[in-house]
Amino acid sequence: MLAAVTYNCLILKILIFKLMKKKNNIPSFLSAGDQRAAADKRTKLYRICNGINTENIKDSRPVTQAQAQQQLKLITATTFTKKLAHLTEIGFRSKTKRMTATNYSTSQVLKEAIIGEYPDYSIDYARVIISSGNLSELFGCVAKIQADGTVVVTWEQLSFQANRESSADLVFMSVYNADRKIFHNYGGAASRGEGVLYATLPEFSVTDTYHCWIFVASTHLREVSDSKYFNLGSLSI
Repeated sequence: MLAAVTYNCLILKILIFKLMKKKNNIPSFLSAGDQRAAADKRTKLYRICNGINTENIKDSRPVTQAQAQQQLKLITATTFTKKLAHLTEIGFRSKTKRMTATNYSTSQVLKEAIIGEYPDYSIDYARVIISSGNLSELFGCVAKIQADGTVVVTWEQLSFQANRESSADLVFMSVYNADRKIFHNYGGAASRGEGVLYATLPEFSVTDTYHCWIFVASTHLREVSDSKYFNLGSLSI
């Protein structure tokens, strides 16, 4: 039994050695990433068969400038969107056939809202969306922040119903403190038929800058509207 195992391992080593000697042993039709992955697997197999401990071996290849840029953009996007997950799971529910709502949100920010030059990336909040759907938005919607830290949102109440909208539709809102990087999320804080929403912000400061996103969802949360963005600004300005 031991002899058979030793013989098989020897044959495997010979095959791997031959592969390692060939310069073009990875199919050229593979993408650059796939070729690199194939090379990594081949190297790992070689180390295992030769009794080389791979646990403490780190990748010595330097990170390229493009990789560093993409990694920092991804960190910037995920740090922002993970705190919106409570709302984006509702706002992007229709987008979850191939990815999670949070991943869709991160992808949207990554593609559309990251601005600046490496390493000073930031987010253009006006380009961020937290909901996407066919339900009618709040008509004539206006959002303001008062001196006591209360966000007041008003909209017009229409006498007709279009595109399956209902006075019972729920209003969702997220307010972001850009200075402290804190989200205040409000789920179903009001209904479409009320025409007004009040939300008092905790730890409010007149010197901080605030941004706001609002969308509407049906009572069963299966249909949503596109989100609407408001720059609430700072009361110190």
